[in-house]
Amino acid sequence: MQLLENGVYPARLQRCYWRVKLQKESEIIFNKTIREGVVLEKIWQRNIGGCRKGLGEFSEYHRLFSNSQAIELRTWEWCEWLNGNFVWSENGRLFRASLENGADIGEPCLIYDFTPSHFEEKKAPY
Repeated sequence: MQLLENGVYPARLQRCYWRVKLQKESEIIFNKTIREGVVLEKIWQRNIGGCRKGLGEFSEYHRLFSNSQAIELRTWEWCEWLNGNFVWSENGRLFRASLENGADIGEPCLIYDFTPSHFEEKKAPY
């Protein structure tokens, strides 16, 4: 999968200090160093032949590595490291949490709950 073949998102990730670790036909694995010995991994994939409910053609999940420890963050549908905190979306909600000792993620704080929002199709002109 070429980086720009599927839109600008992979290129934007690289601009935001994500580095390509591995590139396959239907997925790209990005890494971002959070601090010494702690790496966040973003697995960005093309959902060929169907996708999970609520996800489009492309989706992502995450892993956090600290020394020899790996934490699977499969429910994190999007994640970024911003101003010393993880910010992520999960089940229609936006959260943030700090990184404690090692790779321990602090207590999640709800930023916003989007679950009451519903898609409303509108025909042009708006």
